[in-house]
Amino acid sequence: MKRIFFAVVVACLVGCGGGNSGSSSGGNSGGNGSGNGGNTSGGSTSGTTGSSSSDSNTEQVNGGCPSNPSNLTGSKSDGESCSASTECQPTCCSCSSGSNQWLAVYCLNGKCNSSGACSATRDDSSFCQ
Repeated sequence: MKRIFFAVVVACLVGCGGGNSGSSSGGNSGGNGSGNGGNTSGGSTSGTTGSSSSDSNTEQVNGGCPSNPSNLTGSKSDGESCSASTECQPTCCSCSSGSNQWLAVYCLNGKCNSSGACSATRDDSSFCQ
């Protein structure tokens, strides 16, 4: 009886748990200024779930996509291999309401993914207000 219980416990420890780990970081900085000053915000997320991995980054200046981004300067096209999202060409994303936009990059399973960059980084409370 003890051997059966032990085998069930060991089997469950080995096969019952689903793996899910990840980390996220990001922040906003800047303030309201005059002339060319304004708000700057950015952030990044990364994580793994099962056998997939992803990494994304964003950048926004004065509620829009910066024409000369300070962080998102990658040049790899959609589908090219990447080890970090910052290697990928940025995509300008639009809020569903209002005129605000943000710049996004997304590396999914080692490939630049421009078509998923906006949905992977959408944060209306940060970018669209």
